[in-house]
Amino acid sequence: MSIHGTTNCDLYSNLLHYDDSEFLILSFNARSLSNKIIHLKTLLFLVNPTIVLITETWCNSSISDHSLNVDNYVFFRTDRCYGIGGGTIIYVRSDIQACKFEDKSLDAIDDSTWVTVNCGSQNYLLVGCIYRPPHADTKFDKLLTNIFSIASHQPHTFKIIGGDFNLPKIKWGLTPVPGRYNKLVETLEICGWVQQVRKPTRGNNTLDLMFTINIDSISVHTSHEFFMSDHRVVLSIIHSLNAIQLNSKASLMYQSRHFDQQTWKRTGTLIQCLPWETYFTTNNVDIALSNLYHNLIYCLDCTAPVIGRVAYNANRGQNTFKRKLRKLKCRYYEQNDVYALQSILKLINRNASSKRKYFMNIENKALRSKSPELSILRLFKSRVKSNSLGTTKFFIVNGSIVNDPNTICEQFSKHFSQCYKTGTENSIITFPMLTSRHLSKIDFTPSNIKQAIAALKKSYDGGPDGIPSSFVKYGSREFPLFCLKLFNLSMEYGTYPSVWKTSLITPRFKTGPRSDIINYRPINLTSVLSRTMEKIIHKQLLSFLLSASLISPSQHGFMTKRSCFTSHLEFFDQITQKRDVGQSVIILYFDFSKAFDSVSHKLLLLKLSSFGIQNPLLSWLKSFLEERSQIVRFGSCYSKPVNVTSGVIQGSVVGPLLFLLFINDVCSLFQYGKPFFLLMT
Repeated sequence: MSIHGTTNCDLYSNLLHYDDSEFLILSFNARSLSNKIIHLKTLLFLVNPTIVLITETWCNSSISDHSLNVDNYVFFRTDRCYGIGGGTIIYVRSDIQACKFEDKSLDAIDDSTWVTVNCGSQNYLLVGCIYRPPHADTKFDKLLTNIFSIASHQPHTFKIIGGDFNLPKIKWGLTPVPGRYNKLVETLEICGWVQQVRKPTRGNNTLDLMFTINIDSISVHTSHEFFMSDHRVVLSIIHSLNAIQLNSKASLMYQSRHFDQQTWKRTGTLIQCLPWETYFTTNNVDIALSNLYHNLIYCLDCTAPVIGRVAYNANRGQNTFKRKLRKLKCRYYEQNDVYALQSILKLINRNASSKRKYFMNIENKALRSKSPELSILRLFKSRVKSNSLGTTKFFIVNGSIVNDPNTICEQFSKHFSQCYKTGTENSIITFPMLTSRHLSKIDFTPSNIKQAIAALKKSYDGGPDGIPSSFVKYGSREFPLFCLKLFNLSMEYGTYPSVWKTSLITPRFKTGPRSDIINYRPINLTSVLSRTMEKIIHKQLLSFLLSASLISPSQHGFMTKRSCFTSHLEFFDQITQKRDVGQSVIILYFDFSKAFDSVSHKLLLLKLSSFGIQNPLLSWLKSFLEERSQIVRFGSCYSKPVNVTSGVIQGSVVGPLLFLLFINDVCSLFQYGKPFFLLMT
């Protein structure tokens, strides 16, 4: 195990006298990480650093996040998109509040990763990890100089940039500086950057550097080389800095209803004993729904009461593994026992092997399932869910970092409400009738209601009204009867229940920097009863539209047996046909921003009328769209209600179909060529 005259034992022993309760940063060049992950796990387990900066990871898209996992750490990786080599990664202890900091200007260097760490009292630390190739040209150095300037102006109180910069010709703290690097060093001085590493990190050269701003008390040391690397590990202890720690997972409490095998039997009996006279005799849909909710919540409280639970790790095998590791660590620290270190390496290696076998068994089980394609797809989705981004805890609002949940919640509400339009359309706008046929009502029957309920996904989490889908699905044979009364009453009077008009919104990330609120879209959490009713309406409305050939064949979004894939197939078929006969092809792309939220209710209703939709269904759709409000939920915080003046409801069942009808005539505007309309949410 001897590497360049030292051993891994030398590296670990050299770190023993450092207090792992301090803010400790490790930085080194790994020269390939995935094949050394066992040694990284051992290093992080023994030293327990706050942050780890690693350059030259040599990772690419073929290396999964799962293979880079280290217990008790989250990581943020950036892979080089071309060639071999490069790549950076930042590990942060999982008990520290941290999230990836994304900025297009800072990301201009491919081999760089940026993270924000909460230091308390509205103070934040910007951590950057950069790899500069040894043969970087002047263009790269100009870009690097610009990066330091941009980073210095970020809203963070403290700033650290570390990594392998391959600048052996610069003797830090001494003059003169080689002319090529004058601009870089000048920018560092002007912006207040201080280079902290003074000892060689590779041979006699100081290549692995650490730049800081506003870090007053810091101790920097170099240790031995990391496993199979010729770069020494740089240790930086920041005495004047603390990171905000998260609550221990073992102490996290949450509330949920307790369902057991007897719940459904008790539910069926209790429901029959509750008073239903008001529900079945009233002609007011709001009174009926209020009575229904009163009885259902009472039934839930009796048969599946809310209880507090403690979140904990139930994996006994992993708990035993960690307990053994802790004992060996104590032995190694107290006695400097090399055999304890060897046992730690063997134990970590054995645990990794067991995990590989476990995942192989899961893969084989998926292949042997009744629907292997679906099982493999689900397994793939679970594997590619990256823990490297973590949960965004900070947002940049008006140039300032915000982490207060209430403020973030209100900012989301403000942003989402800005997408809505007020009705300023010309009152004389009309649309020609597209068909002589019409659809005036939806037929609700015990049969189609049972079918819709049976199709509900099994879930024990209460929706915005507190009613879990499993309660409707399994609770009582009487549910189709309750729904039949409510749905028919709502349709007969063309009234959508008022309580369903207040939408509970959760922000869902789309693309771009996660710290920017504009990169999120609103998703409505709707009642399971509302979704059940909408499914039946959607099915019959779509059937009517298709039977009358009212939907453009160019539409591929939200259509049965149509998707992105079918759109691409048809698109490329058109391209190849034109190219086969030697014709040129001009392609125009249109992207409608915030299209779902800016749909005019008035224009949409006029278009629905032109499709042959008549009262009471048209009145019901009008009631479904209008006089709505929304409340944004972020974590455990809720925003103030905001009126919704436009748009179809994202997250609803009927909403996407209504949007499709609103833009259906766009396809007819193209006199030449063939339009392809693909709706992306």
